[in-house]
Amino acid sequence: MSSIITNSGAMAALSTLRSIDGRLANTSQQASSGLRVEKASDNAAYWSISTTMRSDVKAMNVVNDSVGLAEGVVDTAYAAMESVLDSFVEIRNLVITASDMPQPGMKDAVKPAFSLDPEYAKSDVYKIDQRIQQLQDQARDAMMSASFSGVNMLYHGIGESTKASEQVHNL
Repeated sequence: MSSIITNSGAMAALSTLRSIDGRLANTSQQASSGLRVEKASDNAAYWSISTTMRSDVKAMNVVNDSVGLAEGVVDTAYAAMESVLDSFVEIRNLVITASDMPQPGMKDAVKPAFSLDPEYAKSDVYKIDQRIQQLQDQARDAMMSASFSGVNMLYHGIGESTKASEQVHNL
């Protein structure tokens, strides 16, 4: 009789150990995967919620990438436009300044070939004219370099077939 009790006690202990081992394996799996519910049979409601949340996280990552791309496009265009605007404001100020200055005399009003008039070359108006030319070049360079993913955001040449607004940008 005592052997029957011992056997049933051993069986109960073995059953308890197996149960503990199963729960330990389950807990270990949850810890290693980072998921409380790994498959639908673990808990259907939690599995459904976690699957939806994982899908939502992936969708948010795609949206975040798209926002980052759009931000890059806008930043590129904005920086170039700001540079162009600064150049134009300075040109306007220089034109106002030059219009208030006495105009230089022209020593050689009619010449057979182009050459810089010596009187004009010595004047402050000539220096302002040179600065305006530099600012125009600076504005043009800013427009020409406003590219993102090979598409210029500000300049569209006559021979170009596709407008920047019609370009598709991929990451």
